[in-house]
This record gives sequence, C-alpha cells and structure tokens, in this order.
Amino acid sequence: MNSNSITVQEAATILGIDSSQVRRLIRRGTIKADRFGDKAWLVDPDSVNDYAQSPRKVGHPRKPKEEQA
Repeated sequence: MNSNSITVQEAATILGIDSSQVRRLIRRGTIKADRFGDKAWLVDPDSVNDYAQSPRKVGHPRKPKEEQA
C-alpha cells in the first residue's frame, strides 16, 4: 500500500458516493485497501482514481426476453 493512503471518507468524497459504498467496493475487491486496526481501512488512492475513470453501466441488467412475462 502507498504511504499516501487515504481514508474511506476521503475516497467517498473523491468519488462522490457514500462511505458505505466505498466499503462495499473494498469488499468486492474493486478498490484496493488494507485494514488499519479493527474497523478502519487505508485506501489506495491510485485504485480510487482508476475506479473514478473507469466506465460503468447505470442500473440493473435486463432480464432476457424469454424470462419477462
């Protein structure tokens, strides 16, 4: 992890999302972070920037037509 790691709240501010969403991204492995103590995370700022610049689809995937009724 970089020596210039950031907090979950700082990552949330950069991404414009809630800190709980950042923690979800960490659990999924989308954003890299290391545990610091029992509850805190130190987030890799490069990982946050990569996520911020990656294209994302909005909404839920559609069901195939044969499953729609």
